[in-house]
Amino acid sequence: MKKFFIGIAVLLAAAIVAVCTLDVGTGWIAQKGAEYVANTYNLGVSIGGAQGNPVKGYTFNDIELTRDGTSLIKAGKIFVDPALLKLITGNVALDWVELGDIKSTIPHLLQLAEIFTGRKVTLPSAVPLNDLQLHSVGGTLDGDEAEAAFDIALNGLPMKGSFKLSLASGLTIDKGSVQTADGTISVSGGVAPALNLKAAVDKVQIGDLAALVPQLESFLVKGRVTADMTVTGEPDNPAVAGTVSFDDGSVMAFPVSASATVAMKDMKINLVPLAVNAIGIPTKGEVFADLGGKTPSIKVNMNTDGPVTAETLRKNLPSLPAELSGQVDAVTVALEGPVNALKGNAQVKADKLTLGGASVTDTLFKAAFNSQGLITVSGGSNIAGNPATLKGTVNAGGKDVAADVAFSVKDFDLAMLPKIVPSAPANIKGKVNAAFTVKGKGSAIAAGGKIDSQRVSLNDMNIDKVNVPVAFQGSTVTFKNASLVFMELPVTKVNGSITMGSDNLAFKEMSAAVANGTIKMDSVLKFGKNLNGTYDLKLNGIDLGSVMNTFGAASLGASGKLSGGLKGELSDTDITGDGSLSIPVFSLTGLKFEQIKSSVKLSKMVASLPDFSSKFAGGTIDGNASMDINKMTYAIGASLKGSQLKTIIDQMAPALGGGLTGTLTGEYKASGKLSPFTLDGEGSVSSAGGRMYGFKEYQSIINTIAALHGNKGIAYANAKIPFANDIEKLTLRDGTVINAEKGDGIYQYIKANGTFAYAGNLNINVDGSINAMLVNTAASTLSGAMAAGGAAALLTGGAGGIAGLIGGGIAGASKSWGVNDFRNLTFHIGGTVDDPKIGSFKVNGKTWDAKEAQQENAKVTDVKDQAKNAVEKAKEDAVNKLTEKLTGKSGAESGSSKNSVRDQLNDALNKELEKGLNSLFGK
Repeated sequence: MKKFFIGIAVLLAAAIVAVCTLDVGTGWIAQKGAEYVANTYNLGVSIGGAQGNPVKGYTFNDIELTRDGTSLIKAGKIFVDPALLKLITGNVALDWVELGDIKSTIPHLLQLAEIFTGRKVTLPSAVPLNDLQLHSVGGTLDGDEAEAAFDIALNGLPMKGSFKLSLASGLTIDKGSVQTADGTISVSGGVAPALNLKAAVDKVQIGDLAALVPQLESFLVKGRVTADMTVTGEPDNPAVAGTVSFDDGSVMAFPVSASATVAMKDMKINLVPLAVNAIGIPTKGEVFADLGGKTPSIKVNMNTDGPVTAETLRKNLPSLPAELSGQVDAVTVALEGPVNALKGNAQVKADKLTLGGASVTDTLFKAAFNSQGLITVSGGSNIAGNPATLKGTVNAGGKDVAADVAFSVKDFDLAMLPKIVPSAPANIKGKVNAAFTVKGKGSAIAAGGKIDSQRVSLNDMNIDKVNVPVAFQGSTVTFKNASLVFMELPVTKVNGSITMGSDNLAFKEMSAAVANGTIKMDSVLKFGKNLNGTYDLKLNGIDLGSVMNTFGAASLGASGKLSGGLKGELSDTDITGDGSLSIPVFSLTGLKFEQIKSSVKLSKMVASLPDFSSKFAGGTIDGNASMDINKMTYAIGASLKGSQLKTIIDQMAPALGGGLTGTLTGEYKASGKLSPFTLDGEGSVSSAGGRMYGFKEYQSIINTIAALHGNKGIAYANAKIPFANDIEKLTLRDGTVINAEKGDGIYQYIKANGTFAYAGNLNINVDGSINAMLVNTAASTLSGAMAAGGAAALLTGGAGGIAGLIGGGIAGASKSWGVNDFRNLTFHIGGTVDDPKIGSFKVNGKTWDAKEAQQENAKVTDVKDQAKNAVEKAKEDAVNKLTEKLTGKSGAESGSSKNSVRDQLNDALNKELEKGLNSLFGK
């Protein structure tokens, strides 16, 4: 028995699971539901499939309702969760119904509403209902009570809401709320059989409602609407009464606020009283509109109550410049008739205003409207004695609007701009002319014109020959082949467009040819309570040589191509951005910097390069830089590592023919103005040691001097070079020193100071501690022979060979010198890099004298005699060797005649030796 009950329990559990999880009665439900809808409402019903059961609910897929072969609505799925227990007792109840993936149109939905309710529903024809997206629609039903929720988009305007409804007698909204256009619309009351509603609008952005009222976009209307209304009457002819206010708003970019009492009946609207503040001018009046006819008509009467002072304007318009004084004498608007054929006039009059000390007189603007739709506009003003005029006609009476309007202003002083637009640069100068026209008919209306100026100055930068042709198409301004000259740098082929939206300006594909490269930019500026926007700037192949020459830095001999980009945001208080730049090769004062790259940051109008790097002379340079765009100043800080001194000397002074080797480290900082370009820099580099190289014409002397002390060449232990530079020259500061290695018998140190002009001029003083015996001995007995490079080069082994022999012959004799005698040697280097002039030799402060040197040499007679013997022997061997090579005979055999080859070579070499000695001793 126990097993029997267990079996029953198992079967019961299985049945419950089956009922809760399996599809039960789906075919029957789908069939009966379709038959009910078809028979009751005369609709065609198509159901693709069904799933579910009475417990978990039913899902019907691919539903379509049709009437006379026309599809009224499609739904990807309909989910129905019936209130099972209430259905069993005979009540109509649904826990939840939800439609998804819905496709229909508003006319078809209105047709469905009429089919299901038996009432015809119409909407005002002025409301364009072009596109409806039903994301989800759902609700519950319990007898006469229902709740609904929806998520839709009407003409692209998102709407989300919920309603609690009563169906007991007609249709009553117990509570309804719709979130749209950044605000909320609340409603409650009766809908059917008649309207008896209370509605409230809370901070709805009216500009977003342009999706439903396109005229709002045409007039660039923005602002927040708050209202309290009662709505009665029939759905297709409602009566409305209440109050409405409009704040934080603008129309056609002019600030506007308003408040009014609203009354509407039989599609006629009265706004009485109506108070409007437009561009700070308070006006009062009334507006009547009749929306019942095929073409809406309107009647407007608005005016100021006497003159309006600048102080009053400023109260309503805080952004009005403080420099504006005077008064607006009168503003009147009187219009009536169909909206496409208004008649009447509007006028603004101000006899005398003052702006920033400049007079603005005889301001009068008129617009006259006739019943044929012709609007004649005229007026103008004198700004500091320079005329601005507006005149022309707009014809709105025909099928297409036609226009012929011209506006011009001459010699507008840009110095007034910061007083009108606070965000404008404070130090802008110059005068501009502008002339624009609007002509054409219908879609062929075209607008265009030109802005030009001989010179505009900004932050001491001159922008000359400004010529900007513009064309307007709808809300887009196009630039084509505009041009200007920026600081003597031509900027040509300026092209692109600016599209004006309801609350933004979009700069698209702006480009210009600059310094043999291109600059491109896209940007969007958004106008709200504050300005904000984004931009994307790209540079490609900008010739830095041309740019720096433009800024007055031609003496630096710059060259290189800059490419990069910068993206960021801007507002009325700041421009920020991030990007990068690169320069493959940049030359400056003959030096080459390779693979320059850096990130770029912009904030508070300061552009910074926080991590620039470069390959330089076999090493690297790292640092940072900044540029203040407002002040047009810059600052640089850099460090040098691993660069080769030889490479730097070869690049900066290639004609020098020699220098020092060594690996440099150092620091550098500089600052200055960009226009006109100034440079104030200082730094210091150091080396841990190196050797002398090059100087081919002096190589034999260098080798000989080194050989006297058993060295392979002239070396140094360390060097330090503090320096400063400006736009014209590099200055070696006091403290510049090259120190010899410990125990070096040639010298102890060499110091220098003076200038190296980028144009090549030299003005350097040298101060060294040199071995006096070396100076005198080498100079008097060896340098003459080395100076004989012309003849010595004819000899086998060349001058270097002789130098080696001489050095070897004297090396031993140098030991007889005894203690090294270091003395202070100074001299001056002038002339140019290509032709240096060395002179003003002084030893221990006294001018160097060849005779004194000879007397000093007498103290080392043995050394001198041994050196002479070495020279004579080297010369004799070299002459004999070359004679044998030229004649095929030994030197002795070829010397039998007076004019033998051997004698000729010997005479030539003796003359060169004598020439060198004479040159050395000043004879």
